Amino acid sequence: MLINSSNTSFLLASDFSLLLNLEQWCKIDESISIAENDEQYKHYAGFDYNEKLMEHLAELRLGNSKIFIEHMANPTPLLLGAIEETAYSKTKSLEIELHNARTKIIVSSKYTFDGTPVNWNT
Repeated sequence: MLINSSNTSFLLASDFSLLLNLEQWCKIDESISIAENDEQYKHYAGFDYNEKLMEHLAELRLGNSKIFIEHMANPTPLLLGAIEETAYSKTKSLEIELHNARTKIIVSSKYTFDGTPVNWNT
């Protein structure tokens, strides 16, 4: 599966049958993280972003974390990070939904910035 972001692209096997060494796993994890952070920045800063890409990257992060948990488990800090990323990835769509709701609901009728009402993202 090929993933493209504005500044990175990478390949991840969908069946996870190919075991990776630690360096390969880290490179894939870093690429996913860069792409996720790029889209999340756009989302939080109020720029155009791709919600489907954000959800897909969370799924890739989940799969990559599962590979580490099931086949590597060392070093321990990476194992703990992989467990944390599993929880984070499973709730990504809810995080996006919550952020969007806060942006629409939490709006000041009293304060403005450049003529626009202040909201969660201002």
